[in-house]
Amino acid sequence: MDVCQVYTEEEIMEVCKLEFSGKKKTPKTQEKLNAILDKAVERYKHELPKERQEDFKSTAGKFIRTYSFILQIGPFVDVDLHKLYVYLNYLLKKLPKHGSESVYLADEVALEYYRNTMVFEGSISLVVQGGADLKPTSHGGGGGKEEPKDKLSSIINRLNERFGTDFTETDRLSYEQIMEDIINNEDLAQKAKNNTKENFKFSYEKAFLDIVIGRMGQNEKFFMKILEDSDFKATVMEYMFEEIYKGLQDRIS
Repeated sequence: MDVCQVYTEEEIMEVCKLEFSGKKKTPKTQEKLNAILDKAVERYKHELPKERQEDFKSTAGKFIRTYSFILQIGPFVDVDLHKLYVYLNYLLKKLPKHGSESVYLADEVALEYYRNTMVFEGSISLVVQGGADLKPTSHGGGGGKEEPKDKLSSIINRLNERFGTDFTETDRLSYEQIMEDIINNEDLAQKAKNNTKENFKFSYEKAFLDIVIGRMGQNEKFFMKILEDSDFKATVMEYMFEEIYKGLQDRIS
């Protein structure tokens, strides 16, 4: 991103001074923020070749997602990276969309300030916020259980319907991989054997996030949705929990 020369170190510093001044945000503060960001917007539109513009936006977006992801894991105090993270969160809201000359803002009047409260603490709350019990679905008059593949496909369909996503059979395999990785975890198997279901859930939640992190390179779209959407993450975890708990106990028994 630096070699594109869209922004300068001085501009990053100016934005961060406004962000972390501790003063109440006012229209005048907003005006100063926009004036700083507009310099980069002009360079982006008039000095950066068209073929590089989307590359810059894509890379900046990936940087923000990756940095946000790192903050979920634990404390990460790199001041320079954090300043860039704050700056790019603002800048991306002002860059033209699809090469258009129009500028899109979160608000038509002014940028909505991005909140960074307590960001360095890297909180990763895994409290279940939704979801439903996973129960066998009957088909026709036979009342039999769904085959595993059909059941997982049904879960993917439910996730798509609830969250407006478009996950496919490829993503069903990612779902299966998470379950298999957890069920094959020896440490978790022992914890499932020696703990009640409620106590085991704490270990399961931690392992779930670790597995998602390890699998990210294989299906970024599905796993980033888990990391970025807490409700989606909680729903996937809830769908998996009963089967994982039973699978782990069956391995030990």
